[in-house]
Amino acid sequence: MKNNNQHIKGYGYRRFIAGQITSLLGSEVVSFVIGLYLARTYGNSFYFAISMILQFLPRVLLSPFAGVWADQGDRKKIVISSDMVQAVITTALVVLFNLNAHYSWAFWVSGEIYILFGFILFRATFQAIQGPSVSSILPSIVPREKLSRLNGLFQFSQGAAGIIAPLVAGFLMNFMPVYNLLWIDTITFLIALSLIFTVNIPKRVKPEVETPIQIKTSRFTKFIQDFSEGVSVTKKITGLSALLTIFVITNIFVSPINTLSDILMITLHGATNTEYIAASVSFAAGMITGSVISTLVNKWNHISRTLLIGVLGLYTGLFIIGITPIGLSGSLFEIRTSFWMIIAGGFITTLGIPIFSTIAVTMIQLSVPIEKMGRFSGFMNAIMGIFTPIGYLLSGYLGTIIYIPYVIMGASVIAILLMILMWSVSKIGALEPLINEKLAMVPQQAQAAIEEEQKFTENQQDEEHMSAFLEEDQ
Repeated sequence: MKNNNQHIKGYGYRRFIAGQITSLLGSEVVSFVIGLYLARTYGNSFYFAISMILQFLPRVLLSPFAGVWADQGDRKKIVISSDMVQAVITTALVVLFNLNAHYSWAFWVSGEIYILFGFILFRATFQAIQGPSVSSILPSIVPREKLSRLNGLFQFSQGAAGIIAPLVAGFLMNFMPVYNLLWIDTITFLIALSLIFTVNIPKRVKPEVETPIQIKTSRFTKFIQDFSEGVSVTKKITGLSALLTIFVITNIFVSPINTLSDILMITLHGATNTEYIAASVSFAAGMITGSVISTLVNKWNHISRTLLIGVLGLYTGLFIIGITPIGLSGSLFEIRTSFWMIIAGGFITTLGIPIFSTIAVTMIQLSVPIEKMGRFSGFMNAIMGIFTPIGYLLSGYLGTIIYIPYVIMGASVIAILLMILMWSVSKIGALEPLINEKLAMVPQQAQAAIEEEQKFTENQQDEEHMSAFLEEDQ
């Protein structure tokens, strides 16, 4: 064990994690800048919805294949090349923006939005390809006793980047056009690249390689099997269909926070840079706070009732955003009173999202038999992959034909009424005795499960470290 830990120190996991966090900050700046530019230049909620779908779909469609590539390919090369392509695409877009500012190309007026859509799609594609490789690298280079803490650091960094990126971008917007902020992504890529090149990542022993046709066929077959098994499990467990329905409804009706909030703030409320940045920071702070609360709570009392309260709180925050009066007088710290309402509503909404997700996922994990959890997860991911884009498209389209605050308030009210109706007539409460029964079994089974998991992880890491050690000797 000692030798393994000594060997693993040579991989430079701190440099790898520092590089990934730096790259993450650059990506968050890009997301902030593109969102701000779309809202200010076009003010069209349907364009915003399309941009959200273009970011979402590659993760759904490519993640299974990216997982195979991460298992069978050179993970270090996948991470470097994916980052490199994203940086090249971003650099090319900045150059095009600057050339257009100098030469005023005629085609740019009508073609710019399609260039931006292509940029968003390409970046999302390579992020989807890179994700599984990054996830699989960490366990093979991080000492076992530090893995949990560093996974937590990674999760926290995602939320922190959501706060830091608007602050950095907001400061630099005082000195340069907004599109030149995209240079930050190129700079953070070069920093990440210089760090990852110095990291020794062990190569896995490749299993028998499947052809692309075999991979495609096996993935499609598995999808059909997961879907059928998921439907069967949902029917057998009383209350599970109600919980899944609540999950779907929440994903659909919460979509205005992604597709309409930027347009609402910039087009209707005329947000200043300070106000827009403050609102963006509050949204990210809500997500971090909700995640921290979810981590600290070991057990939710009356879990199904707590789920309902969490969802109602989430949509109350969204309703506050929609009902905020335009041009409300008064200001504090250069932020108008109306924007303090939006900041509060956004914080409440995003605070509720991780809490709701944590409770719902916990209820599912404690209700579905462990031997069927993987297949049910595949079924659930398929359902979310279908309905999440529908929510984006629906809210984005309605935002073009209906006054945006009405869309946000309407989505909130309808969702609240549906949740109360589901609570009143469904059998979601039937899950609670089953959950309590399993929780009562935890003290007796927890230690055995932990020991089994630790043993499995140690064996897996030992194999990877030995493989890497033998390769280095050769």
